[in-house]
Amino acid sequence: MAKRKINPRRILIILTPVLFVVLLSLLIYAFVIEPYWLEVTYQKVDVIGGDDTVKIRIGLIADMHVASEADKQLLGRAIDELNKLDTDFVVLAGDLVDSSKDQIPFLEPLLRIENDQAFVVLGNHDYGPGYRDIALADAVAAWLEERDFTVLRNEHVIRRIRDLDVCIIGVDSLWANQLDLDEAYANIDQDCVKILLSHNPDVIFGLEKEADLILSGHTHGSQVCVPLIDWAPFKVSQIQNERCGRGLYEVNGRKIFITKGLASLLGVRFNSRPEVAVLEMV
Repeated sequence: MAKRKINPRRILIILTPVLFVVLLSLLIYAFVIEPYWLEVTYQKVDVIGGDDTVKIRIGLIADMHVASEADKQLLGRAIDELNKLDTDFVVLAGDLVDSSKDQIPFLEPLLRIENDQAFVVLGNHDYGPGYRDIALADAVAAWLEERDFTVLRNEHVIRRIRDLDVCIIGVDSLWANQLDLDEAYANIDQDCVKILLSHNPDVIFGLEKEADLILSGHTHGSQVCVPLIDWAPFKVSQIQNERCGRGLYEVNGRKIFITKGLASLLGVRFNSRPEVAVLEMV
C-alpha cells in the first residue's frame, strides 16, 4: 500500500488559523492582561547573619510613571497591597512621574500609605525628557516632602529597627547626572546596616562604598522576558546583559534587588508582571 504524501499546503491551511489564534491570544495577554496583573513578591536576603528571624522588612515599589488615570488606579492598587504588609518602612525607588509637572497630581494614591516611614529616591523620568529638567525633579520632591515623605537626594538618614541602627542612603538619578555617592555617605557610622537606594541599578558597578543591600528599579524587569532562557530584547542597564534584570543579584560581593516596577512603557509586559516587592533581611 503506497504511503500518502504529505501536502505542505494543506498543513499550512490547517495551521494558519491556529497560529493566528495563538498570536492574537499572546498579544491580548501582553497588552491587556499582564500590564495590570499586579503581584506581591517576597525575597529573603541574608545580610545581617545569625538565625533565620526577619530583622528588617521593607516594602518596595518603583517606576510608577504616572501619566494617566489608569496609571493612578494601578498605583492605588499597589498601595492597597503595601498597606496589607507588616513592613518597617517603605521605599519608592524613582520614576514617579513620566515627564511633566502636570502628572504630579496622579501621585495622590501615595497619600494612602499607612506606614509613616516612607523613603523616596528620584529616577531619570523625574527629570523630564532628556533627563535634565531640575525644576521638575524639585517639584516632585517638594510635593512629596510637603506630605511627609523623606526624599533622599544624595543623603542618608538613620533609623533604629529591632535594636539595629539602619542607615538608609539615597542617591539621586544616575542618568540625570545628579548622583553623588560621597555626599550621600558623608559622616555615616560604620557600624550601621547600610541600605542603598538607587533608582538605577548600574550604581553597583564600580561601587567602592559599603552597602549591605541595594534596592533599585529602572529595568521594569525588562517588560518582555523570554521564558526559560531569561533573556530580554529591551535593555536599559548593564545588569541586563546576562538576564532580564529583576530580582536578587550579587555583583562584586554586593547584593542588589531590582523590582520589576509598576508601569508598562509602550503598554506591554510579558513574563514580567508589575510588582510590589517585600524584602526580608535576615
